[in-house]
Amino acid sequence: MLKKIASLSALLVIFSLSIGAIYNILSFKYGDGILGLEYLYEQDDDTVDVLVLGSSHAFEDVNTSVLYERYGISSYILAGSVQPFWNSYYYLQEALQKQRPQMVVLEGYAATLNFDYSDHSKIIKNNLGIRDVPARIESIIVSSPADKTDDYIFSYRLWHSRYREISESDFKDYYEKPKLKYYKGFGINFATTSFETPDVRNYQGMTDINKKEEEYLRKIIELCRQQEIPLIIVVSPYALTETEQSKYNYLESIALEYQISFINYNSEAAYSRMGLDFNSDMADRDHLNYLGNIKYTNVLGEDIQNYMPLSDHRGDARYSSWEMNSKDIHARTADFKAASATTGDDLASAFDGSVHSIYVYTISDTGRICENTDVFGKLGIESGLMKDGGLYLIKNLLCRQISDQGLQWEYEESFDGKWLSVKNGLLVEDSRIVDKKSLVFNGKQYIDDPQGIYLFIYDNFTKELVGVKQMRMNGDGDVEVLNK
Repeated sequence: MLKKIASLSALLVIFSLSIGAIYNILSFKYGDGILGLEYLYEQDDDTVDVLVLGSSHAFEDVNTSVLYERYGISSYILAGSVQPFWNSYYYLQEALQKQRPQMVVLEGYAATLNFDYSDHSKIIKNNLGIRDVPARIESIIVSSPADKTDDYIFSYRLWHSRYREISESDFKDYYEKPKLKYYKGFGINFATTSFETPDVRNYQGMTDINKKEEEYLRKIIELCRQQEIPLIIVVSPYALTETEQSKYNYLESIALEYQISFINYNSEAAYSRMGLDFNSDMADRDHLNYLGNIKYTNVLGEDIQNYMPLSDHRGDARYSSWEMNSKDIHARTADFKAASATTGDDLASAFDGSVHSIYVYTISDTGRICENTDVFGKLGIESGLMKDGGLYLIKNLLCRQISDQGLQWEYEESFDGKWLSVKNGLLVEDSRIVDKKSLVFNGKQYIDDPQGIYLFIYDNFTKELVGVKQMRMNGDGDVEVLNK
């Protein structure tokens, strides 16, 4: 009998572990909703001083790195894609179980939404990350039509057949990368789209917002008041319409009714104060890019501090994850600039000596290239140091040759389990001596044109290849930079 009980117990344990493993792989892991909650639970209790709620206007526009680096503010963006106020209300409830923020910032884009139920994907993203079961069920009931509620409550119906959708992001190792390991809810957008500056001077009038949105906006205000947490309502800058601005005027009237702070950053004065350029600072109509979010967050942080001075946590070991979050954001921004550089000057200005290693393989024309561009001079490399046929490493603002002297050498190095192999060799083929050049990383050969200088750029913080560039002389006698 005891053997049967032991066997049954072992089977139950195996079954439970198997179900758990299947859930961990197949369950939804959307970055624009679910992961924000998932990583909130990873924060130490009562370390989030500013909790930012809202839609993608919150998680793409409010840069947690800027708030920490400039003001020492420990902020967390708890938001979801096209998130209505009713989901923000339940997110706030969930957050208060683990955090006691000194301030809540509510981004007001939901005031422009005019539906009582989100679409299917947004219902998933804005509800299924809530861990508290009664709160999740209540939020689902509010968020979904009655005939669909059961599917979201018993969510395994939605994710159990995701086998064909499985990707790298469904496995644990993906979340060990700095991008997510130190995640604070902010998602940087590197796109750039040009827009005309909204003519906000002529945007007049006031339009009622959706009644359900208003109901839950008031619930958020009242919950913050009940918990004695100061609340600021803000509207991020974007290429808004006159109708949207009229709804924000109504939103402002509700803030005035409760005597809480309201800041709409869509005004001529606000654009000027931020130095915002709609030609270069927008990712799309609704969101700021990697340039614009810095300008906006600088001003937002100043307004937060003017409203209520907060503790400066810079240098405090308990808040070191915010410092690491800042390093990650800086590293990925430098990576983007380096990867998209099309000139030597752009490449030199993008290089971050604190995170980047550059392997420079000088195949040919090294002297001419160095004479016609100042990229290496800006990186601190003395003129004439590099010669054809060598491999050099630029790291920590120092340059050294790492290849052997002569016409034939080979260099290999491992980068976090991936191999770099660079070869400068001479082979005999069909009774002829053939010069063979190769630069192979993780099994991929990058040299398809054996001339000029190749640059292999690796980010030591993110543990990722930034890119491989070729610099060569073109037919006009100019230096061109190509992506490989």
